[in-house]
Parts: sequence; C-alpha cells; structure tokens
Amino acid sequence: MGTTNNRVEYKKKISIRQKMWNYMRRSRSFRLGDVLIICEPSLLYLQKYLATLLNAGYIKLVSKKKPLTDRVYVLVKNTGVLAPVADDFGLFDYNTREEIRTKNSKTKAKQQNYVPEVIVKLLKVLQNEDEVTRAYLIEKSETTIAGLTKWWKRLQKFGVIDSTPIMADKSNMKKWRADRIGNYKRDSKRRRFYKVDKKRAAYILKEIQENGAYTKLDTEMRHLWIKP
Repeated sequence: MGTTNNRVEYKKKISIRQKMWNYMRRSRSFRLGDVLIICEPSLLYLQKYLATLLNAGYIKLVSKKKPLTDRVYVLVKNTGVLAPVADDFGLFDYNTREEIRTKNSKTKAKQQNYVPEVIVKLLKVLQNEDEVTRAYLIEKSETTIAGLTKWWKRLQKFGVIDSTPIMADKSNMKKWRADRIGNYKRDSKRRRFYKVDKKRAAYILKEIQENGAYTKLDTEMRHLWIKP
C-alpha cells in the first residue's frame, strides 16, 4: 500500500468497504468528504454504510456541519482488521463473528427470520443420540441425501457432529446395533458412524427455533460455530 497526492493506492485489489474501514481505523477521527476523496465510494453507498455503523455503535457523529461532506465522525469500536458487512438489516462483524441488528431494521429483521425445515429435523434426531451413521440420520429425520449433505459441514462446525468417523466392525458392532446399519451392511461408507454432542444439538435447535437459523448477513450461521 502507498500514497500518491494524498490518495491511498493498494497493490492488491480490495473492496471499497475494506478501504473505507482501513481509513477509519487509521484516522480514528475522519470527515465524510475525506472518505469520499480518498476511498472513492459513491456518496449513497458511503451514507448507508456510515448510517449502519452509527446505529450499531461502531462510530459516533461529533460534528453535524453543513454541507454533508463536512460531517466529522469518530471510530469508537475498532474490532479488528476485517471490515464489517452491512446492509438494510444490520451488520455482521467477521472479526467477532457477531451479528448486530440495527435499530431501524428490527421490523425487517423479524421478517427475515429463516428456519429451514431440514436442519430442524436433523437436530431433533441428534439431540437424542450419542452416535449416528449418515444413513440412520437420513432415515430417522425423514430427509434426503442432498438435504443432509447441505447441512453436514455446518453441523460439524456447530460442534454437534464429530468430523472424524468411526468404522463399525466386529469389536463395536454389538454396541452399534444392527438395526442402525439396516440394509447398508455391505456398504463400508454407510457403516461409518459419528459421535454426537447431544447437549450442543439441543442448544443449536433452541437458538434456531427462537431466533431463526440465518439472515442475509450471516447465511453460514457463523455466530453458532465452535470457535477454534
């Protein structure tokens, strides 16, 4: 990164949002007009982004001068390097993996309370199991292979299912009841079973049922992931 005639130049292509966030973090106190000149966003985009940061408590308006470009803001919540993502529904901060619904978006946010049927079915089964095979989970949840595949990695990221499978063999076949293997005895992939955290499954299910599974800001449901 370098500067030419007071304009920031980046060697690697980064988003306008990230450029603005970088400038706010460096300057701490900044004028709206300076962000326009240095980072080159559209005025409408900048106004919307600043409004969301303001409503989320990330910046503070300290000088409401006219014209609009002379308004001065202060960054009061610097959570890290990555620029928070904002839209009409609020803000998602990748530094903290936190979603914030802004004051002026509560009504819209309630309308965007997504609860996919498949994940609810899967969690209702998992909250009562210590270990499962994929085949057993598909059968008991009455879902499809595609439905399970869509949510499988996220179930692991939630900390509900162990990512390392255990093979059913002569030593543990008795423990892993024959009815759970069912018609899949000859298929080695179907005989892999996975440890389940029942309490974690129940917690995720409760969170989803009460608050929704995801919003436009957090379609991967990162706020429910187990942090490394």
